[in-house]
Amino acid sequence: MPSPTPDPFTLEVTISGLCLLLAKPTKLHVLMAASAPGHGGHAHERHYPRVFYDAAYDSADPKVLPTGTAYSAVSLEDRVLDLATPQAPGGTVEHLRDPIVNLTPFQPHVLPDPEEVKIPNLGARLSLPPGTLDCPDPQGAWEIRFQGQTTRLDKVAWHVVWTTAGMKGASLSWRLEGLNGFPGQPLNPLYPKAGWIKLLVSHVPLAESKPGPLHRGIPPAEGTPMPHFMAFMDLYGYSGPWPDLVFVGPRQRVNSTAYNCVPSGPH
Repeated sequence: MPSPTPDPFTLEVTISGLCLLLAKPTKLHVLMAASAPGHGGHAHERHYPRVFYDAAYDSADPKVLPTGTAYSAVSLEDRVLDLATPQAPGGTVEHLRDPIVNLTPFQPHVLPDPEEVKIPNLGARLSLPPGTLDCPDPQGAWEIRFQGQTTRLDKVAWHVVWTTAGMKGASLSWRLEGLNGFPGQPLNPLYPKAGWIKLLVSHVPLAESKPGPLHRGIPPAEGTPMPHFMAFMDLYGYSGPWPDLVFVGPRQRVNSTAYNCVPSGPH
């Protein structure tokens, strides 16, 4: 008898940090600007592009390691991780929307498809299949201050969650492709637990680069610009004026770590 077809699983990817979200018809690209010496671009604190996941996914046997016990990490530096493979269902990717910060009004260029054109100062790329977008716990309020004009944003997403249901196969087959002259790298498959594989992709300073569920961050102090917002210019290859993204409050918590970058992208 033929082997039974495995049930489809759901892939959930949480995206946090200095990530430019670029929606194309069949993929959501997540672009991360290089901050290592030698790449050019604006000087900013080094960020580390990484994928964290529950180490229980490394084994098909659920008895080997319970979920929530340990975590594994994969560096994306100078690599491409494309999860929009034949395992994923078809469909189209919708345009981004609020509360993701819209970069379209502030740059003169339209970013091309990174699979067709080289993106300046790109340090890592993640590509995701069609799915649904959620922005849990957006914080507010903010102002975008640009050339004497002020635009109020009631809420801004400090992380986003992309969910793709109907992934085919008994495991997630994935590998890293090379970028910036670096070679690719094979990766061991991941095995769903209770029908899910959940990944955390972050591009943040080293002190903030941690696995597991995100602990709720807080915005900068009231009246303070987002420290690394200017780094998005590097991916556009643009050196003109750039806005400040300023938190205007109220600040709800004071006993947590302030975040200094948020996922953003053209709408």
